[in-house]
This record gives sequence, C-alpha cells and structure tokens, in this order.
Amino acid sequence: MPQHACKKFNRKQYWNAELSKAVAERRLALANLRRSLSPVNLDILQQKIRYSQRLIRMAKSLGWSWQEFYTSVDETTSSSEMWKKMRWVKVHRSNSHNYYKDNDSALSLLNSLTSDHACPSQPRFHSVYSTLESEITIHESDNSIKKTDTAPGKDEI
Repeated sequence: MPQHACKKFNRKQYWNAELSKAVAERRLALANLRRSLSPVNLDILQQKIRYSQRLIRMAKSLGWSWQEFYTSVDETTSSSEMWKKMRWVKVHRSNSHNYYKDNDSALSLLNSLTSDHACPSQPRFHSVYSTLESEITIHESDNSIKKTDTAPGKDEI
C-alpha cells in the first residue's frame, strides 16, 4: 500500500502562521493576476512576493541557532550533508553583522596582523631551452611581419 506524501511531510522549524498567511496572500495575488491580467494585479503580486520572501529569509536566519547546528553534527553525519551545512555556514557568516562595533579596535587589530607595505619579489623565469631565452634579432622580426594582405593603417603592417 503506497504511503501518502502528506504523512511524510515535515514542517521546517522556522515555519509559523505568519509565513503561512504571507504565502497564502501571494497565491491569491497570483490567482487574481491569472484571472485578470493588469498592471495593478502584477504590482500587487510582486509586492506580495517580496514581502513573503523577506519574511521567509528573516525566519530562516532567526530560526536556526548555532547551538542546533553544533548538536546536529556528529560522527553519523554524511559527507554530503556536512557540505550542505558548510555552505549554510558560509552564507550565514557572510550575512552576519560586523564582529567589531568599534572601528578603531578593528583597525588596530588589522594593523597588528598585517604590515603596511609589502614589496612583491621579482618573478624569475628559467627555461631549459636556451634558444627561447635569446634576444630577437632584427632579421627575425622583419621575417615575422607580414608584408602583403594586411589591413591598411598608419603603421602599414
């Protein structure tokens, strides 16, 4: 006997009644737009989409704590699941607020970790082929420049 998809459905931890209402309003706006195509209905739909997306983003960021993240990682966590968690951490950390509220302390920390100026070293190129290291002669450059079927220009190349 096949199982129903409804029985397997698990709500997300961050989902609440406010999100359900916003998504329902978004669906109603989409239905109104499909019934009567007008710029006003399109504007209403876009407004409802923006509002519901903002609510969902806020709920996701507030609904998942670091403590839950740490407790969800153990020796049974698969590598694919761990990579998903690491992607989440990367996004979460990039959206987080500054760690240093005081700009002076942040600058002093930065200055203590890095020097003011660093001279890049000159790159050294070594080749095993000595013929490639030799200078180009005038005879070689004259032979390499095409003399016919060229585009007209001041340099006449």
